[in-house]
Amino acid sequence: MSWREGLAILDEELARLPAPYRAVLIVCCLDGRSRDEAARHLGCSEGRVKGLLERGRELLRQRLAHRGLELGSVLLGAGVTRSATAVSGEACVRVAQGLGAGVSASPAAAALSERVVAAMFVQKLKAVATGAVVLFATAVAAGGALVNRTAAGPEPAPGSSRAEPPVRVLHLPDVPDRYADIDLPAHFKTPTARRFDNTPADNPVTDAGATLGRVLFYDTRLSANNTVSCGSCHVQKNAFVDPNRFSKGFGGKRTDRHAMSLVNLRYHLGGRFFWDARAGSLEEAVLVPIQSTVEMGQDLTRLVEILAKDDKYPELFKKAFGDGKVTRERVAAALAQFLRAMVSYRSKYDEGLAQAASGRDDFPNYTVQENRGKALFVRNCASCHLPGQDAHFGTAASTNNGLDEDHKTSDGGVGDVTLNARQLGLFKSPSLRNVERTAPYMHDGRFDTLEQVIDHYSKEVKPHPNLHPRVRRLNFTDSEKAALVAFLKTLTDQTFLSDPKFSDPFR
Repeated sequence: MSWREGLAILDEELARLPAPYRAVLIVCCLDGRSRDEAARHLGCSEGRVKGLLERGRELLRQRLAHRGLELGSVLLGAGVTRSATAVSGEACVRVAQGLGAGVSASPAAAALSERVVAAMFVQKLKAVATGAVVLFATAVAAGGALVNRTAAGPEPAPGSSRAEPPVRVLHLPDVPDRYADIDLPAHFKTPTARRFDNTPADNPVTDAGATLGRVLFYDTRLSANNTVSCGSCHVQKNAFVDPNRFSKGFGGKRTDRHAMSLVNLRYHLGGRFFWDARAGSLEEAVLVPIQSTVEMGQDLTRLVEILAKDDKYPELFKKAFGDGKVTRERVAAALAQFLRAMVSYRSKYDEGLAQAASGRDDFPNYTVQENRGKALFVRNCASCHLPGQDAHFGTAASTNNGLDEDHKTSDGGVGDVTLNARQLGLFKSPSLRNVERTAPYMHDGRFDTLEQVIDHYSKEVKPHPNLHPRVRRLNFTDSEKAALVAFLKTLTDQTFLSDPKFSDPFR
């Protein structure tokens, strides 16, 4: 592919990006402004710039890859003067005039931006023709969106190096662990509870598939420098969350959100994943952190090559899929199977429900305080966290729960993905099962204890413009708070947290 063809594709795909993503990419990557400068320039928070920049880069990378653009052979970008990019930055201010407020730019401003961006790329194309080539991709690749991917894989992040995989020996049982067709309790089998199951028809959980997924989940070779695995940030004893507020990636950088719990992902109604619900399936979601330039930084083509050359993986793939061919689609399918097999159903709550006439009755195995907490939960929390059934402690839709008053200074959540002003500040809620172990809490890990979480709902809910209508200050007494915490602790499943079939198989 020629430079001109590559630039034409870049021109088209950048122009196709939603205006806020395009504005941030131009200001940060073309105009060379830092995040805090871009935030002031665009009139929004630095956190929002960071989120839009990361997701805009990823979206642009995916679209370019879909067009077959190989950056190893095509140098993207051409000479763009500081004055030209400064003008584009001013235009982006107008395009993003609603960036902080979460509203669309005026048609006139949008048209102005389109003219400036179009003119900018005409200049770039002319510059290529005269040989004045510079790497526009350099600035974007610094964040990991446009990276030259070769058979040798991506360059490690600054400050990191590609280490040899640690010497760890894989230990799997002679008879595969049982992941499929587990004997779930009756409350998981009701028609309403079964409706939550997001397992696709073409990727059911199998013993061999989930076994392969388990090995992949704990293999550090899924990271670019062989230092972290999925299990590094999703720790079994912590109900598969990171006990740290933010996780450390392969290059030492920290994520900007807390690692979300993986408990009972199979029963997330609607099948959307991540705090901002950006992934439309679990099969899609599992590949995102592998490719993230903060988390694992691996190239999927290189990963497939590594696994195909391994002396163990071809046989594992053969058992799971009928032949030993290694593909990224099969990697995703196996990881998704393992995650869907992570079903927690043996807590004190489950034992009590099996002995009671209904979930609203007192449980014979509960203390007085725990039953009181359950009654408070049913009255005040179950409409969101236990909707229409007694098995799955997850919400049916992403919600704003009043953590922040103003979205201009906080993470935009779902709204940063959809660019819908009414969805700013909405976040997906993880399952409350094993919530005793999943601290710190909320998307940004701001609360260290369950007591702090209850305090928030009791007296700290803030009037965010998109606050869910059911969320309000509940004004619990101290004894009610203690009872709620006692009930939430009955959702802990000790068997799940120590089950060997979910543990690291490498020794």
